[in-house]
Order: sequence, then C-alpha cells, then structure tokens
Amino acid sequence: MSGDVVYKGSRFSVVDNFLDAPTLAAARDWARSLEMEFRPSVIGGADNGSWRSANFSHASDSEDAVPHIGSVLAELTRDETPWMVRSDARASSAVWRYPKGSSLGWHNDWGGGRVGEFVLFLHPEWRPDWGGELVVLDEPAEHVSLTAKAGSISVEEYVLGSKGMPTMVAPKPNRIVFLQAGTPHTVKRVEASWGEHERLTHTGFVSSREAINRQRMDRLMRVVD
Repeated sequence: MSGDVVYKGSRFSVVDNFLDAPTLAAARDWARSLEMEFRPSVIGGADNGSWRSANFSHASDSEDAVPHIGSVLAELTRDETPWMVRSDARASSAVWRYPKGSSLGWHNDWGGGRVGEFVLFLHPEWRPDWGGELVVLDEPAEHVSLTAKAGSISVEEYVLGSKGMPTMVAPKPNRIVFLQAGTPHTVKRVEASWGEHERLTHTGFVSSREAINRQRMDRLMRVVD
C-alpha cells in the first residue's frame, strides 16, 4: 500500500503520506481548478452547506484517471482496505470544500450499491484547534436509516445507544481514510481558527452491481418479514 498505514480498525483504515510530493501538488492544483457549487447539507439538522465539484466516475481498474485518483483506485484491492472489491466495482467521487462553520452530522452512507468510501485530505495545513475532524464509530450499522422510520432508529440514535467508543481522525494533509459502507461517521465543525483556509477533500464511493442487488434483496426481505 502507498504511504504508511497508521490505523486499521475492523471497518476503516487510515494511511498517511499517501501521495508522493509531485502527485500531491498536482492533485491540489487540479482540485482548486474545478468549478464548485454550494450545496446544502445532505444530512440536514444544524449542518451548514459545503462547496462541491462535479462528479467523477471511474471503473475500479481504470487506467485513464488523473494520477491521484489512479493511486486511490490501485489501493482498493489491497488487504488493508476494509472491504472486498469486485471486478464490476466503480468509484464515484467529488471534491468538497468545507468553509468555516460547516459540519456533517452522523450518517452511514449505506445503499446505492455502496461497499465503501474514501476521503483524501488535500488541504495543505491543519492544526489541532481547527476542527473538521472525521469521527468514526467502528461498528456495522447497515440496518439503521439516516432518519428514524417505522421499525428503525436513526444513525444518530444508534450512536447514542452504542457502547462503542468513536475514533477521532485528524484531517492531516495527505492522509486518506478508507471506510466500509454502513459505518457511522460524522465531520466535526470547521472552526473559525481555519482562517482563510478551507477543509479540502476528494471523497468517493465505491459501488458494485452485486451490492445493489444484495441491498435490494435485503429491503425486500424486511418488507416480507
């Protein structure tokens, strides 16, 4: 695996020094060159919105991706990545800029055939009092919904009732996090101490046709039950 594996849980792993210096510099230039659109939070609640680029899609074995995406795709089949990737897998990703005051509430990114996701931190600097940490509860929560529904609690309620200890992942530059779909996580608020900087990430989801079919069958079985 490229970089240094600094943490490996049951459902997520963290790698530092992921890209070499030229690739990292090119990735930052590429990310900053993209047109961005302000989007309200997809989670809702007290979250503020963030800036998002257009979506990029690649097959997991793509050879024509920009270099840093190619580096990410190359890691998807490694043992340290906490999910299995099939030959029909695709990665769909976007660049996100989180301005001061923004955050993202508890969610699990389950559904849509997703098997996992990655978060690559591209901002050039981070300090411990700046906020914007990724917090992960290393437990399976595929059975809960973003919001409470009949017969189901919300992700936030699941976290509240869990006896597990969430792990705070500092958004250090050139760090990447690989996270299995269905794992509760949240982004802490970006504090004013970020100044003129913004939390900059390239975030993507890995999905497969097999996972789509399996998730549809799971939903059908719950209806039948």
